[in-house]
Amino acid sequence: MPVDVGPLRKILQLEKARGFSNAAVSGGLDRYLVNWTGPAMAAIGKNKRLLARFRDLGLDSPDYASLSPAERRKWSAGVVQLLDALEPREAGTPQSPEPAAPSTAKTAPKKRRTAAAGTPAVAPSLESPITVLKGISANIASRFEKLGVRSVRDLLYFFPNRHLDYSQVKSVSEIVEGEEETIIANV
Repeated sequence: MPVDVGPLRKILQLEKARGFSNAAVSGGLDRYLVNWTGPAMAAIGKNKRLLARFRDLGLDSPDYASLSPAERRKWSAGVVQLLDALEPREAGTPQSPEPAAPSTAKTAPKKRRTAAAGTPAVAPSLESPITVLKGISANIASRFEKLGVRSVRDLLYFFPNRHLDYSQVKSVSEIVEGEEETIIANV
């Protein structure tokens, strides 16, 4: 089973954008890596070359917080190279959601018939394209792809970048200039 390197790649890009300040993940990158390391090592399996690179980078016992920003930059570059090695199919990734949409539409009725006959339907994995989810058509999937959401995992880690609070309603006389406010008005 291949390891999903997408979230870690995005975190490292955010770390780079923030000057390697260890602020891309709540609780620090070490906390994220502790949870990511186990499945990643299992995915690497018995590939001694990749396992050695994994251990040389200290991913089996992360200590990112103790590094200086310059050391973090160098470490991050090494991890990105390792992620590239773990994900050799990256060149074909943008093409994978497009063929999956028509085949999913064709297989969905078969799964329903199989489930109705008493055999359980196969559940989608986190690496499945989002079109396997009910209500996600090829058209909607293409919109999500523009936002970088291709798999079910990407969809789970896709958070809104803004929240409008409509619970605090004010009258027109109470609004403050320069702030977004929700008002009640009769026209």
